[in-house]
Amino acid sequence: MRIRFNRSDKAKCLFMIITAAALTCSGCGNRGNVSAVAEGMQYIASMDYSAALDSFAAAEENGEDDRLIARGRGLACIGLTDYEGAVENLLICLSLS
Repeated sequence: MRIRFNRSDKAKCLFMIITAAALTCSGCGNRGNVSAVAEGMQYIASMDYSAALDSFAAAEENGEDDRLIARGRGLACIGLTDYEGAVENLLICLSLS
């Protein structure tokens, strides 16, 4: 028996995998002060993508990790169905890796 996925199901599955990976990685590091990047990832987990983008803008102003900011923006753009923005930011993230 073979399970078939349509394009929408594949996109949802990919989004869930990326979100799970991002949330897994966001728990690493210093647990003292909550950074704006970590706050943005919390907004992504709660599906408040516009607030997440605001947090990533604050993170950029604070001089936080550019790679993590680009990754977070990419995930937020996926949630907002701005796939061009997602590709752009995820490519930036890859270039900074």
